Amino acid sequence: MDSIGKNTNEYPNKKPKSISDLNNIYSCSIIQLFARIPELEIIFGHITNERFKCIEVVHDMSGNRFTNNNKSYHGTYLLLRDMTYEITAEEIRSLPFNFKEVQYARSENDGLMYRVRYDCKENESWYESLPLHNSPFVRHRLLFPIFLDLYEFRIIATCLLYALSIIVRYRPSIWIDIITGKNEKYLVMIEQFLDSVERVIPEDFLNRISGKTIRVRLTGSIYA
Repeated sequence: MDSIGKNTNEYPNKKPKSISDLNNIYSCSIIQLFARIPELEIIFGHITNERFKCIEVVHDMSGNRFTNNNKSYHGTYLLLRDMTYEITAEEIRSLPFNFKEVQYARSENDGLMYRVRYDCKENESWYESLPLHNSPFVRHRLLFPIFLDLYEFRIIATCLLYALSIIVRYRPSIWIDIITGKNEKYLVMIEQFLDSVERVIPEDFLNRISGKTIRVRLTGSIYA
């Protein structure tokens, strides 16, 4: 965490030794990690009763009309689309992205909409400033933090890959239930997650390491 600029002073300095040690803000379940994978937004609600923790960010054309000619104004009105219809305005306010003027906008067939104001730095656009997740499968998704300021896709996906590897290696009975038994409904979600990260994670890490924007296209596709 230190290597990616995260402040670890508030994190626990020892591993949990009992179940009671997990009852704090610095722990989350595997399902809660899956809830922060934007590529799973269509199937997640069909498999689990947990709430999905990703939201789509859209530029609010009507809300920004009066700011277009104001050169000294750097705020932008955005629409946050909740596909689950469950996220509250209070949850939006609690996000560590400094959203202001959070208010309900409307409900549509494709989601519940909140309007927010987001203040950017001068000469910076909202989509450059916000930590948006983009991939070949989804665009402009904002992930809710696991805790504190841990909301980057590559961190959450890496933790999830590690957690799955622990289950396969040390809890084979659970894994057998997933692939053949009573918990096999989770197999579809796991397979879609693995298919997504196999495509997304290498490109994401390469972008971070190189400091450049690298886009990979499949040979023969319309985007190649």
